[in-house]
Amino acid sequence: MNIEKLEKYLEEIGEKSFRIKQIRKAVFCDGVSSFEEISTLSKELRNRLDENFKILSFSTESILEAKDGQSVKALLELVDGNFLETVLISPKPGDWSVCVSTQVGCAMGCRFCATGKMGFVRNLTAEEITDQVLFWRQYLKKMQNAKLKSQNDPEKSLSDNGAGNLKLKNLKLIENCKLKIENYDISNIVYMGMGEPFNNWENVSESIEIKICSPSVRVRFPFPLRALRRGLKNWRRNFRK
Repeated sequence: MNIEKLEKYLEEIGEKSFRIKQIRKAVFCDGVSSFEEISTLSKELRNRLDENFKILSFSTESILEAKDGQSVKALLELVDGNFLETVLISPKPGDWSVCVSTQVGCAMGCRFCATGKMGFVRNLTAEEITDQVLFWRQYLKKMQNAKLKSQNDPEKSLSDNGAGNLKLKNLKLIENCKLKIENYDISNIVYMGMGEPFNNWENVSESIEIKICSPSVRVRFPFPLRALRRGLKNWRRNFRK
């Protein structure tokens, strides 16, 4: 979601400055998938926002769930018709890591990498990178809601509603999951998806600076052998922590 455009729009229609804080909390922290779900906003404002903005900058093409319930991969279609992949991984109970892509294709040409064989298409914007995290936050929220509904009415199958156009086949993922799910929040963000992050440093660094609510979320890079030296220097200079 493009916060800057949204903030400018709210100013143009005469909304108070605290509205953007309410929206940011709902989208980045609570995992809402539509403005209609933000009950702190008036019905009129929710309708106007739904008509003029989309929370996610892509649509869902497919979601593949691992049989062991420890990972989920999504294929997402961008507005220009290109595709990206992003993965949600639970390496241990209570830990959720989001693996984000930073480019469509990759110019590095690593022989072992399927993305490298695609060649480079384009860089992802900071919004498209950050939206992958929002996508999985929405997904986890739907898992949590599904579990609550199953506890209240275990014999009733869950209809696929809410969370935008995310697809969760009833309670299959939750029922088959071998891990004990202790929380539904994101613990780590790893820039290890499609593309070389240091070849798109301007947008990658901007995506890191966008607050996604949870101060405990850890950001990690693969630091591949082919990572650009300039990128490493920029990382050390801009993010000394």
